[in-house]
Amino acid sequence: MSIEGRIVRVVAVALTAAAATVAHSAEPAAVAERVRVEHVLPGYRGLATAVDGLQGAITGACTTPPGVDAHAVRDAFDTAMDAWQSVQHLRHGPVADADRHARLQFWPDPRGRTGQHLSRLLREGRAADLEPAALRGASVAVQGFGAVEWLLEDGVGLATPPFSASAVSRCDVAAAVVRELATIAHALVEGWERPAEPGEGEARVAALVGDLATAFQLIEVSKLDAVAGAVGSRPRPRLAESWRSGRGLRNVAVNLRALRALHDLLAASVGRADPVVEAQFDRAQREVRSRGDSLVELVGAPGGQNRVRALASTIADLGQLAVTGLARGLGTGVGFNALDGD
Repeated sequence: MSIEGRIVRVVAVALTAAAATVAHSAEPAAVAERVRVEHVLPGYRGLATAVDGLQGAITGACTTPPGVDAHAVRDAFDTAMDAWQSVQHLRHGPVADADRHARLQFWPDPRGRTGQHLSRLLREGRAADLEPAALRGASVAVQGFGAVEWLLEDGVGLATPPFSASAVSRCDVAAAVVRELATIAHALVEGWERPAEPGEGEARVAALVGDLATAFQLIEVSKLDAVAGAVGSRPRPRLAESWRSGRGLRNVAVNLRALRALHDLLAASVGRADPVVEAQFDRAQREVRSRGDSLVELVGAPGGQNRVRALASTIADLGQLAVTGLARGLGTGVGFNALDGD
């Protein structure tokens, strides 16, 4: 079964289970509201603030003479990327509108479309191509955090002159991409400032369980197993998320912190705190921290493929326990085969 098929299967099962039985839990509307106030809104507000900081850093770096050094830009990028990884798991609500999730980050990108499209834009693009409406209608490969990372990490540098007097510069493209990131981030804050309408609580809780299931499966399958490669094959380091900036494992560490926060809110709301799940979260987070930030370095080291596969297995077990426990707390169970993709 394909990566996409496995993830869709997990989401379908989780949504069906939660949507069919969430009414059995205590006050689903209150559960949804607590998660909105304590998890979703703070996450998106943090993203908006961090992207604003990245926007300022790029503006400073592109000022003549430059007002911000390269290290400050990279620090601002890391801060913004951390903020994005903290909400990457949220796929329902306003982020599902207008392709916003993909526009925030186009990934996986197994064919290297980000580099292809950005190279073409830098060779052939004009100022009109960077206007808000034009950029929003362009390929998602030239938008979002993937595009910013490519511009910062491809070894050329933001200050490199454009190909011609009429072509867009790297600074022009970076500024336009981050401007759109900021627009989306602030729109997400605004969209989540409104409480759910009466009767939407059950659907929101179901969607949160689906988001949680998707996130665990994405980490296991796309962020880790795909990079390790099949047994007997070579690793595939360029499939790693954020491979250019060397922060693939850092992303997973941030993901796990956010998933744990969401899981614990949901579990507490339905009275299903589980010490076994908490212990598995501890184990997974400890394993990720012990491996450093760079997944590319880990998978390329002797025995690295097996270490990445072991980490993927730990996270698969965690997802199994966490999602099954929540679904049971909501009044149902999720079968093993439904989660492991068999």
